[in-house]
Formats: sequence, structure tokens, C-alpha cells
Amino acid sequence: MSEGAKALVKVIEPLDIILTSPLVRASETAQIAAKALHCEKKVMVCDKLQPEYSPKFVIEYLAGFNTYKNIMLVGHEPQMGLIASHLLGLEKEFLEVKKGSLICIEVDSLKPRTTGTLLWSLRPKHLRMIA
Repeated sequence: MSEGAKALVKVIEPLDIILTSPLVRASETAQIAAKALHCEKKVMVCDKLQPEYSPKFVIEYLAGFNTYKNIMLVGHEPQMGLIASHLLGLEKEFLEVKKGSLICIEVDSLKPRTTGTLLWSLRPKHLRMIA
């Protein structure tokens, strides 16, 4: 992750916040990303990003950040794939988010129904190539 994080500044617009699962691996990944993006003070632990929460609860939580333009979520599979799929307006998992992967979804509104657009998806090997 540390090597691939060097690519983050090349592919991500400045972030408003990084929401991370409180679990150790996700928190460590969020800190690595935040350091690479020079936004260490923007990391916030989000209990809803624990694996037992459904995407519906996460998306309802995200609706509270409606003034934010760029939000990074750091969590675990299969939850991240389910969240991404729901942000795209799908009810079932469509995307599998591999460890260390980065996806960008543009969402105009989280209510009443989310229908985002997948802009890109990068796996760790792609991030290392960009770095």
C-alpha cells in the first residue's frame, strides 16, 4: 500500500474527509493514504464501515456529509463492494474491491435513490505503475 499510495496525488482530487473502519488494517491504510495526500487531519473513524453494517446504513450515514465533494472510504470486503454497488444504484454486489484497490464513483445525490457513475477502478498493480 505504501508504494501504491505514491500514485494517489496523481489520481485523486483533494479530499474533504477520509472515513475509515475502526479495524486496524483499514485504519493503517487510511493513515497511509492520508499521509500521501497530505491530509492526515481529515481522517475520521466511522463505525458504520465495520463489516457487520449493511450498505444502506453506510449510505444513510454518508448523506450527512452532503456538503462534501470528495470523500474516501476505507474498509473491508465484501462490504466495500456492496457499498460501491449500492452507490451505482444496484441492489446486489456488482463490484469486488480487492485489497489496496481504489475506485472512484461520482454521485450527484444520496437521496432518494443513489445512481452514481463509476469513473475508474485501479488495483494495487495499477497504482504502483502510476507511482
